[in-house]
Amino acid sequence: MPGLAESWDQVDDLTWEFKLRKGMTFQDGTPVDAQAIKSNIDRLSTPDIKGRAQFPTSVFLDHVDAVDDVTVRIVTTKLAATMPLELYNLGIGSPKWFQDAQPADIATHPVGAGPFKFVEWQKDDHLTLEAWDGYWGQKPSIKTITFRVIPEVSSRIAELETGGIDIADLIPPDQINRVQSIATADVRSVQTGSRAYLVYRSDTAPFTDTRVRQALNYAVNWDVIKKSLLNDAGERLAGVVVAPNNSPDVKPYTYDVDKAKQLLSDAGLANGFSTTLTVPCGRYVRDKDIAQAIASDLGKVGVQADVQCVDSSAFIKKLFTDKDPYPLYYLALSSAFDAQSDLTNLSPTFPLNPSKWTNDQFLKLYDQLVTTRDQTQRKSLSAQLQQIVHDDPPYLFLWQQFHWYGVNKKLDWTPRPDEYVYFDEAVLH
Repeated sequence: MPGLAESWDQVDDLTWEFKLRKGMTFQDGTPVDAQAIKSNIDRLSTPDIKGRAQFPTSVFLDHVDAVDDVTVRIVTTKLAATMPLELYNLGIGSPKWFQDAQPADIATHPVGAGPFKFVEWQKDDHLTLEAWDGYWGQKPSIKTITFRVIPEVSSRIAELETGGIDIADLIPPDQINRVQSIATADVRSVQTGSRAYLVYRSDTAPFTDTRVRQALNYAVNWDVIKKSLLNDAGERLAGVVVAPNNSPDVKPYTYDVDKAKQLLSDAGLANGFSTTLTVPCGRYVRDKDIAQAIASDLGKVGVQADVQCVDSSAFIKKLFTDKDPYPLYYLALSSAFDAQSDLTNLSPTFPLNPSKWTNDQFLKLYDQLVTTRDQTQRKSLSAQLQQIVHDDPPYLFLWQQFHWYGVNKKLDWTPRPDEYVYFDEAVLH
């Protein structure tokens, strides 16, 4: 839907043109014009940013032209079919702020053009935003938003009950009844696009063998796990693409201990093996509990998986900065609800792909997908790619996570499947 841009058009296979609204500014008074958009995107290709920026590689960026004050042209080296999606997920900041501020300040004091402006951030404590009068769109009815860090679930629920907070995030399934017992609150849930997996380090034995990766998928009794730990919510994933773009022909792995043992035997591991299962405990829904249940299931086929909890920031650094993943680890990846975008998670050029998985047939078809404009062909290629990922699994497929919130009944706010939290249209009665 239109935002900073009023309209857009794919001029040809390599060119997208966007028309901006007139009269917009960033919160420091800098105009939001074509030159500002060009400056933001050019910055992502500079040496100090490039390695961490998803946008330039996702759209095969060549260059950006500011045609006039309100016209931006983005030129790519290949067809960029997902350009609007990638731009939706791209943050835009004041070019003047990027130029004048120190790098540490840029990271901790953003200057944007949205309905709320940054006020204060205290690490591990809170973040405060205030409604910005200069916003071009509808002004928020809620004037101040404070995000508080409250690690303990019981403390979050207690604050919700006393009115200290209006939304308690990440309510575990086993605490839903407790929240529902609060007279002033209710539980609001949504099935998100967040896909939870155990990721194999596919360049390290024994996970170099497809049969081993398949065996572990067959070894997990997901139905028991979801009933005992997840309030019986959520189906097991069949692959990496979520509805409505997933192929109906690709089915989830079934629970089959005999088949798991046979595959391990075929791979020369009839007596099993030992590994570690690393979890950033508390980052994902019941992650440690699910990992321990999986470890129990794996033990039944001879695989001894030692569950290890690590700090979330250390976990992310090892995977995405050091690019040195653990042998087997718990990871959830968000979805943009687009088949190509979901499949991009396994592209070797994707900065957030720590799996070390590669498949020549996947790469060949993926290259065809990203350069194909015809929707029928794209759907067919997507289905073939999904089948490859299922049959040569880079992951032990788990589930598409649900997200439960405890919410003050006076707050008119609905959670979103993409897990973005927007308050510009929320109302507190």
